[in-house]
Amino acid sequence: MTLLIIFCLLILYNFIKGTFQFETVTKTSFIIIPIYALVMTIISIFTEQQEWHLLVTIVLILIGIMLGWFQTFSVRIVKTAKKDKYGNHIFKYRRGWAYLYGFALVFMVEVTTDHLLGLKMTFKGLLFEWQIVKFKLNI
Repeated sequence: MTLLIIFCLLILYNFIKGTFQFETVTKTSFIIIPIYALVMTIISIFTEQQEWHLLVTIVLILIGIMLGWFQTFSVRIVKTAKKDKYGNHIFKYRRGWAYLYGFALVFMVEVTTDHLLGLKMTFKGLLFEWQIVKFKLNI
């Protein structure tokens, strides 16, 4: 358990440090992961046939849109002089404070939703939810 906590703290440090540094825009983080999330949401809507699951999904989508909009407040994008192999300019972005606050809010929404749906929360479960939220936010 101690190693898991140390590992998570190191990842958290790396995430916070990386939030304020410029990173190159990649197809994986801006195209593939959002498409994957959309496909998984559609699959889960059709596999869960209870009507309240659809309602929860709609509410979470609306909350996600608001949090995503909030997280863009501090994003900075720069066009570099470098070009890729196709001759296009390379862009870099920096997330900033609003993104970091939004990350914490997404985590809180995830934990609150699990609690409201009656899922049992343990410390390991919280660490697992934290890892899932980080993956969803393209870290």
